[in-house]
Amino acid sequence: MISLFKALARIIDKTSMVMGYLAGVWVVIMTLVLFYSVVSRRVFNRPLVWDIDFTEIAMVVMVYLGVAYTTQIDGHVAMDAVYQRLTPRWQDRVRVFVDIVVVIFAAVMLWLGWSQAADFVKRWPLTAAATLPIAPAVVLIPIGVGLLLLQALVLLVRHTAKLFQSQETGPTASACKTN
Repeated sequence: MISLFKALARIIDKTSMVMGYLAGVWVVIMTLVLFYSVVSRRVFNRPLVWDIDFTEIAMVVMVYLGVAYTTQIDGHVAMDAVYQRLTPRWQDRVRVFVDIVVVIFAAVMLWLGWSQAADFVKRWPLTAAATLPIAPAVVLIPIGVGLLLLQALVLLVRHTAKLFQSQETGPTASACKTN
């Protein structure tokens, strides 16, 4: 059972990493589009019609492709000033608590994102200015959040195991002398 978990965790970790790199590619693409937009408008006096619509869609793609990877590498905003003052055991407890919150949040987001994506695929709305389809980006929401949920579950298992290991290897008997 442990080897099965480790194999699945490796697959989830690798998938999160690949999706994170794809999010980085979208950052580069969006940057190039915005650069081209500025040059087109300022230098050639020919503003683009589709740049803002594309950028809004690209931001959704970037966020939901990269959210699991950001979670995997512990890259989200944290209250380090408080967290660093905790003992290692309390840090482990806080990590497990945060993992549980993320799992619950991701499960709700997955459920809501899936119904939203199904609605967008059925209606197939287009952006106002450039008439770009919105549905493909919205479909990435439940995919990205689903991967976030899996990554959070992997981290929850890892952090819980670490918490219980640290409790088993707590203070030694010699360190707990009584008078």
